[in-house]
This record gives sequence, structure tokens and C-alpha cells, in this order.
Amino acid sequence: MAVKSAQDEKDLKIFYRMLIDNLRKHHVLPPPYSYFQSIFKHIIIAGRGFLYFTEFQGKLISANLYFCFKDTALCSYSAQLNSYSKYRPNYFLHWKAIENFHGQSYKFYNFGGTDPNNQGLLFFKR
Repeated sequence: MAVKSAQDEKDLKIFYRMLIDNLRKHHVLPPPYSYFQSIFKHIIIAGRGFLYFTEFQGKLISANLYFCFKDTALCSYSAQLNSYSKYRPNYFLHWKAIENFHGQSYKFYNFGGTDPNNQGLLFFKR
């Protein structure tokens, strides 16, 4: 596995398709694509955030969208291709992102919000 940074809107579209599939599985409506276009233009391109992917055997299989402010990197959205979940690509991506952000002098890594009823995910984020 390897980490890849989003380069252009083609990567953003890949992320959005993953996110839609994940949110539908949980019966959650996704924000409109234009929302993520705005984030990409005003936050990612401006260097105030990152969109990272896990690449496995030449395929992008998971992604995390980060907002960065002062000394904190916040994982705002996370998505993966369900057919690759057995490889735990988001665990890999979180770890690599933590290493990267530490190297950039961020002090805090925020895993983002979670439904209080999702005890497994809450446990992971603690």
C-alpha cells in the first residue's frame, strides 16, 4: 500500500464516488458535489487541507479529507471501497497521515466526529 495526494478534480471525483457508496450503506445523504468542489478549490488547493488516498495494486481504495488549522489536522471525511475493507486501508491511511502531519509540526490529529451510538468507531478514535 502507498499514500497518494489528490492532484486534480479527477481525484476529487474518485473520492466523491467512494463517499457516496459509503454513506448510502449507512442511509445518509451526501453533501452535493459542488460542496466538495468548493472545499477542493478553497482549502485543498490553498494548502489548508489535504485529500489523501490509499493506493493498492494500482487502485485507489480509500480516502481521507483533512482540514488543517493552526496545530490541528482534522479528518473530516473518510471513505473506502467496501470490497477492499479486509485490508484495512483507512487504518493504514490514518497512520501515514499522522506521520506526515507530525513531520509538518502539527500537534494534534483529530479523527473527526462520530455517532455516539457507534461504539466500535468511538473506541477506535479514542
